[in-house]
Amino acid sequence: MVLPTNSSARSFQNTRAPMGGEQRRKELIALAYSIIAEKGFEGLRVRDVASRAGINGATLHYYFPTKEAMVQAVVEHLTEQFSTLREQNSELTDPLAMLRQEFADVTYRMEKFPELFIVAAELELRSLRDSSIAVILKEMYQAWQDYLAALLQNGVTQKVFRSDLDVQTTAIAITTLIRGLGSQLGSEKGDQISRIATQVEQWIMA
Repeated sequence: MVLPTNSSARSFQNTRAPMGGEQRRKELIALAYSIIAEKGFEGLRVRDVASRAGINGATLHYYFPTKEAMVQAVVEHLTEQFSTLREQNSELTDPLAMLRQEFADVTYRMEKFPELFIVAAELELRSLRDSSIAVILKEMYQAWQDYLAALLQNGVTQKVFRSDLDVQTTAIAITTLIRGLGSQLGSEKGDQISRIATQVEQWIMA
């Protein structure tokens, strides 16, 4: 999944941070992210982030004036993680190989970084009550769908995939299946992703 840098979340960066401040900011975001993964969104407390970082509340507020600003930064961090954590970086050009790699990347994330999907599920629930988070998550998932739709269209053009394939609907179906699976518990997700990938190929192949 190739995702753009999110301008909405980036607006919350503190441009007045001192030298080394950006690294500290990233550390604080990572701590907030890990707390959400451990305790859920409702378990996120600003004082806990400060305590784990070994700083006081005033220092934390220098980087994040409000809890909402911290949450926005966590959403941006999640977007970056989904974009960069891949099984391998390859220059694939064949549409079918690229689609298979997409499923391989999802399996890799689920096995190696399950917290990605835990945090994503928590933030999706929060987005029902927080429009600013909803906007960022929508951008993230829309970018994923657009990438898959372009990949599928390339396959149609090359006559690898069916000529009558509805690439937009298929892209939505793939992302919806994977998002739903990511919110479930269990160690068999890799096998489930493999079965989904096989079924998708049966649907789309020319």
